[in-house]
This record gives sequence, C-alpha cells and structure tokens, in this order.
Amino acid sequence: MTSLRSIALSAAALVILTAGGCTTYYTVSDVATGKTYYTTKVDRENSGAVKFVDEKSGGTITLQSSDVRKVSKERYEEGIYANPAPTAPSAPTAPAAPTPPAAPAPKS
Repeated sequence: MTSLRSIALSAAALVILTAGGCTTYYTVSDVATGKTYYTTKVDRENSGAVKFVDEKSGGTITLQSSDVRKVSKERYEEGIYANPAPTAPSAPTAPAAPTPPAAPAPKS
C-alpha cells in the first residue's frame, strides 16, 4: 500500500510541476495603430474583440481589430523589458530675428 501511495503522490507532484510551466506567451498587435502588446492570456469577446492585460503597462486592453500570435518566452521577455526606441532629437531652432522698428507714419 505504501508504494501505491508513493506513486500517487509522485504523479500528483509531477502534474502540478508540469502545469505550472505551461504558460503561453502572446503578442497582440492593434491592426489600426500597429502598436504591439504582450500578454499571457487572451479572451475573445462575443463581439469578436480580444481583451487582455498588457504586461508592460498593466492596463486592460480591448481591441476590435487585432493580430494575436503565440511567441517564445524569450521573444515575450524581450518585448516586455525592451526600452522604447529613443526618439530623434529635434533640430535646434534658431533664435527669432529681432523685429525691425516700425516706419514712421507719413505726415499729412
């Protein structure tokens, strides 16, 4: 009886460990804007929209038109921890030229 109990406990432990490592990673792209979000769970609404929690911002997002793709854990983590691309610095602006004094009004 002890060996049967040991086998059952070992099987239960294996199921728990295996289930914990089965996370699926997704990128969700907004077709309208091209913005990409990262999540581990995507819910489909009755309207056809997708609803998920964006892992970068923590916000709940609902998109009517999206592209959902499974990605590797590595790609997911790259996206989550990537810094946004730096924006190009704007060109320095020249100081405004001084306004010339107004011409005197003609005498009548």
